[in-house]
Amino acid sequence: MSVPAMSPAVDPWSAAEERCEAALAISRQVLARLQDDSAPNELVAVLRRELDQVRLLGDAVSQLSKVQSASPAPFRDRLASQLGELLKLEDQNHSLLTRRGLRLSYAR
Repeated sequence: MSVPAMSPAVDPWSAAEERCEAALAISRQVLARLQDDSAPNELVAVLRRELDQVRLLGDAVSQLSKVQSASPAPFRDRLASQLGELLKLEDQNHSLLTRRGLRLSYAR
């Protein structure tokens, strides 16, 4: 499943929020698959999609560092909340993966 690129006209804060929402959605799918005790091949497929989304989110967040103006508080606060939720989901997913005896390899 390919992910469309953000339009250049989209401001970087909105783009980061959209990417974070996409990462949250796929992380929720990972959690659902883990809770449903899905087959490893199904997990691998959804984990790969999650990795793609997280990379896109990282790109969007890095674009924020290039923004010259001050961050708008509502966008910043929403994004911070979304990122916090994403981290909690990732912790849950990692714990469930570990309990199932699945090991993930991380890029160094």
